[in-house]
Amino acid sequence: MTDSTMTNRDFYTFTVLLLMLTYCYSQNINYQCNFDLNMTGDCQFTLTSEGSNNLALSNGNFPSSTNPTQPLSDVTAVRSLTTPNNKPCNFPYTYTPGNWQMYFCRAYSNSNFTCPTNSGLGQCSIGKYAAIAASGIGAYDQTYVTDVKQSSSAIQCLDFYYYIPGTSSNARMHVGWKADADTQQIVELPAHSKNRWQNSLNNFTAPSSSSYQLTFRMMRDTGGFSFTFGLDEIKIYDQPCDSSMTTTNTESATTKSIKIIVELSDITTITTLSEITTTESITTATESIITESITTATESTITESITTATESTITESITTATESIITESIATTISSPEMITSTSTIDASTLSETTAAELTTMT
Repeated sequence: MTDSTMTNRDFYTFTVLLLMLTYCYSQNINYQCNFDLNMTGDCQFTLTSEGSNNLALSNGNFPSSTNPTQPLSDVTAVRSLTTPNNKPCNFPYTYTPGNWQMYFCRAYSNSNFTCPTNSGLGQCSIGKYAAIAASGIGAYDQTYVTDVKQSSSAIQCLDFYYYIPGTSSNARMHVGWKADADTQQIVELPAHSKNRWQNSLNNFTAPSSSSYQLTFRMMRDTGGFSFTFGLDEIKIYDQPCDSSMTTTNTESATTKSIKIIVELSDITTITTLSEITTTESITTATESIITESITTATESTITESITTATESTITESITTATESIITESIATTISSPEMITSTSTIDASTLSETTAAELTTMT
């Protein structure tokens, strides 16, 4: 490896390690819900507290002149590369009118969400999230549960995105598990000063039973305005979170994994990262760059390997075949005195002393 580039062999090793990491980390998922395919499978949530069911799916909302009190696009839209330029969104950007900092894709219609990129406006991918409306005046307290149907490891990893609007009214979220009469809180999450999706990644001790319920309790102390809690991209891994990844900010496990691999591999040729300023952008841009680099490096490595192997095989085959033909010809000649005596062109002086002696003895 040079100071600024990687050889094909280094890139091939890097590719294998990255694929192994991805494979191992993806094979132990107990639960996964991103709400994009409606509330089916793991995405079935039930209200267990009093009041009306306020949970509904949303792909976002139109911005107004004031700072939003609900997510204006889902996590898929925020974190995915845009089309057609394959660039990440540049967050935050100033939304006008209103002049507030926007951390979401902007909706123009239910099928048209855009964001600024380094190559102009990009079209955002559109997904859905769970929106829990905390409307009305006064305190708010509702709990929703979903079933985790498989579980084996004692220590598991909960990874999800959440949205809590504003820092007033002591808005917060408690997340835990319930198994029969046993309960345990995994994490308590307060509102964040930045109006955006936040990521929570936490180890927890799972119940001894093979299944349990994951609980999300949304609360505020007082009313005064309506706002919407948000949940998206919920995963439970049947293994502990990596110690270097445990965090409650917007930097996800995938982001940190990629950053660590990039640092260890000394990939200093990725100059386009200098144009990017946010975690989501770094994540999506790095994934795209690594994918392209891996593809190019793998194709080059495979081509080189095939060429080298083919040349070696052909050379070896020709050598072996030639040796076999010569040996067989000499053996046939030596074992056939008739051929020797009837062939006037054989000169013993042109053969080795041993072969000449053998011919003399035979004749």
